[in-house]
Amino acid sequence: TIKTDLTVSTAGFALCHETNGASTDQEIKDCGAAPSADYMEIYPVSSDADESGTIVMPSTTEYAITTKGDKVSKLIKSNKEYNESMLGIVSIASEAGDFNSIGYNIQANDNPTPIALNGRVKVKVSNKNGLIKPGDYITSSDIEGAGMKATKSGRVIGMALESSSETSDPNEIQKVMVFVNSHYSIVGESILDDSDNSSIIQ
Repeated sequence: TIKTDLTVSTAGFALCHETNGASTDQEIKDCGAAPSADYMEIYPVSSDADESGTIVMPSTTEYAITTKGDKVSKLIKSNKEYNESMLGIVSIASEAGDFNSIGYNIQANDNPTPIALNGRVKVKVSNKNGLIKPGDYITSSDIEGAGMKATKSGRVIGMALESSSETSDPNEIQKVMVFVNSHYSIVGESILDDSDNSSIIQ
């Protein structure tokens, strides 16, 4: 039996460590951080794409080797509208913990960064496709790393949980809260069937 006084005192009943898992030595502490709202996985991310809220996709030319010897594509900024290669949204590194994050096998020199795969997280957006309101799907835009309101069928990264603010420049970047749920969304397209050929998905 080992007794120890931990550096943070809370009412919780769990232990945490503060590093991203790439270091050899881990300092065990009483968990004192506030719970996070999104579920993350650690990926190697390009240094110019690791700001929280950035929409990222796999690079086809840059790779990293994990501590287990696996080859993983480095993530870079999404760079086109309705990008079918969108993988997730960069989350906040300080909120990545043992209770909401996995994938702690990225080496330190590969810039291990948490990517929100599900749950609530802020994402960079612009109003170039119109003001965003709660319930709107968010897709990628041709502004690197930023999203926009989805107005046609295509790949989306999630659903807006708050409205964007009006801006004089529709390309101005701001952040809105989204529920991350990457999928292909069908908007206003006819689905022909054998009965009346009139089914519409809105």
